[in-house]
Amino acid sequence: MSEITNVKDAIKVSSHFKSRDLDLDKTSNELWPALLSLKNFLASYNFLPAKAYFIKKEDKTSWEYFVPKEKKSFKFFEKNFKFVIEVRSTPEFKRDEINNLNNQKSKTFTSFHLTELINQNLNSKITKMVNLDYDLIRAITSLSLYLPIILGEWEAKQSASIFVTGHLTQSEDGKIAKKDGSPIWLGGELDKMHTHRLRSLHGSLLIGSKTLKHDNPQLNVRHCEGKNPDLIIFKTNDEDFFDKKLFQLKKRKIFLLCRNQREMSKNFKLKPIIKNIKFDCNKTFISPKEILTKLVKNNIHSIFIEGGGITISHFLVANLFDRFHLQTSDKTLGSGINSFNLPTSSDIENISAFIRTDYKIDEQTLSDYSKVIL
Repeated sequence: MSEITNVKDAIKVSSHFKSRDLDLDKTSNELWPALLSLKNFLASYNFLPAKAYFIKKEDKTSWEYFVPKEKKSFKFFEKNFKFVIEVRSTPEFKRDEINNLNNQKSKTFTSFHLTELINQNLNSKITKMVNLDYDLIRAITSLSLYLPIILGEWEAKQSASIFVTGHLTQSEDGKIAKKDGSPIWLGGELDKMHTHRLRSLHGSLLIGSKTLKHDNPQLNVRHCEGKNPDLIIFKTNDEDFFDKKLFQLKKRKIFLLCRNQREMSKNFKLKPIIKNIKFDCNKTFISPKEILTKLVKNNIHSIFIEGGGITISHFLVANLFDRFHLQTSDKTLGSGINSFNLPTSSDIENISAFIRTDYKIDEQTLSDYSKVIL
């Protein structure tokens, strides 16, 4: 039986956009405080504001997120803004409220509806925004990458479900590590920055036991502002499992997925806050759907799956990704561990179709996959 070895070969694409260059270093940095403000705002509300704004003032380097009081018109804003992006969650749209502003600042103002993000129509719209200032277009491009994740987590909380994002960095020929499993640096500083942003936007982060063993990661957000996610790790019987860096971190919350019904004797010696999520010890395989069901019961509503290839593959075949980010390096390894390592089967044929948007970041390509919503 032939094997699919590259994630790109496994994911069916219903439509494909090539976006403008994504300026993660400058534009996304400037937007980040506003995105975190939006995330914090939604954490306290069970409704979306009818209208909200991302604002860049002339005398500020960073964007702001602003929700006007009910029935406040647009004239409430100060006049020293450089860019304004209006986000609407209701179908009502009174164009006359902004006509004067739009006439004066036709290149610095834009408005769109949240469904354009949810249905992935925004990227096609961005390519047609030729009359807007180029810096504003780049800001909208960054919003289209991160805003759906914030909204996805919020919607999952409202529906008692879970929003799942996957991420993988692979070589040009579809490898994620050396043949012996040891890690190799495939990304760049911008890749690292983007990964840490994704961590901070999710309530929890899941990694496979092999990733923990070979990489011994810290899994924090030291390269961006934000909160460290709770950790979810597959428990193994390796003696050195608890010797990793993660188990030296004070007060970090860690969920262990384990089939062993006995409490682990070493837990009392560990510095993090550990909770065991137990599964039937007679099962040889824990299904991703069962994992998510138990995580929701533990009040987890967003999960970021950061490799490795086996974990990513199982969630992909189970059609459980709402979003999937694949960063492809210009490096070629020739031999190594494949990014996707399940055999060709009817299950793979049934993987849901995705919309794919490619962003150019230095010498890498970031492919943003989102589910087709019917």
